[in-house]
Amino acid sequence: MAIRVWDVRAAAAGAGAAVGVDVLTERVMPARRADGAALGLLTAAAIYPAARRRGFGTVGEKAVLLAAGALVAAAVALPARRMQLLGAGWIAHAGFDAAFHPHDDSRIPSWYPAMCAGYDVALGARLLS
Repeated sequence: MAIRVWDVRAAAAGAGAAVGVDVLTERVMPARRADGAALGLLTAAAIYPAARRRGFGTVGEKAVLLAAGALVAAAVALPARRMQLLGAGWIAHAGFDAAFHPHDDSRIPSWYPAMCAGYDVALGARLLS
């Protein structure tokens, strides 16, 4: 499978957005950084099933949303590991993005999975650092 230039650009744009959002969050409301990362992860996991034209996601999409919820719950329960758990969750979500292929039942545009994967990896790496 060839990597398309458009995918690389979309991933770079997503990574840039993640860095920008995280830097701004660190400067403006650092005490809410983990909360924002947790809420964002749940939102990212909900986008794919919510974008279905019929119904609310496949079994796999619902499983990813459930796993993200469980990971966020674990991050809340384990404050000493919060950033590591959230960082790992964001990076794991990039794997879901990479496996997604646009189709007729989804409103997800073709550029979105690469952009989301770039965002996910960049934010996950920042949270782990």
